[in-house]
Amino acid sequence: MNPARITLPILSFVLLFAVVTVTFSKDIIKRPKRPTINSTDGRFRISLPLGFKVPQPDSQLINTDFGVSMFHAYIADTKKSGCMVGYYDYTPESLAGKDIAAVIDTTQMRIISNMGGKLTRKYKLVREGRQTRTSYFTTVSKGDTTSYWRFELVFDNPRVYQIGFTSTNSKLLEATETKNFFTSFKIVK
Repeated sequence: MNPARITLPILSFVLLFAVVTVTFSKDIIKRPKRPTINSTDGRFRISLPLGFKVPQPDSQLINTDFGVSMFHAYIADTKKSGCMVGYYDYTPESLAGKDIAAVIDTTQMRIISNMGGKLTRKYKLVREGRQTRTSYFTTVSKGDTTSYWRFELVFDNPRVYQIGFTSTNSKLLEATETKNFFTSFKIVK
């Protein structure tokens, strides 16, 4: 018998077996899906880090340097960390004649100050054409526990979006899941 005739069916069987095994394995070993917030009212979408569950939205009136506004937020936490995304709108009158970069800088520093935070670094950038501020700071809570924060403000006139992540473990601020949380934020028109 010709060895090529025997080898070809065996190779075909092995190749078919390998394809079926890989296909079946992909179905069994699925990567965990990151929970996503799709806010129609807020006009945004964001994927939370793994381990977090999509929270219910909450709202409250807040006083800002540019007037009173309704703050809408989604806040989720685990034992060692928390994340949030929220938004509020300034009135057009409160922003009339104001330098938008100064408005967002003031908002950034007011948030840190209101939380009793100590700024460690901050960045000014433009994200998809929108003024954005990223800050890293620390706070000390009851029991002298230090919390490390990464906070981002995205200005979409007259709306301000706040994206935040906090943990008692400073290394989590630079973890891939945390970075993916911030980069997943998208404004939806």
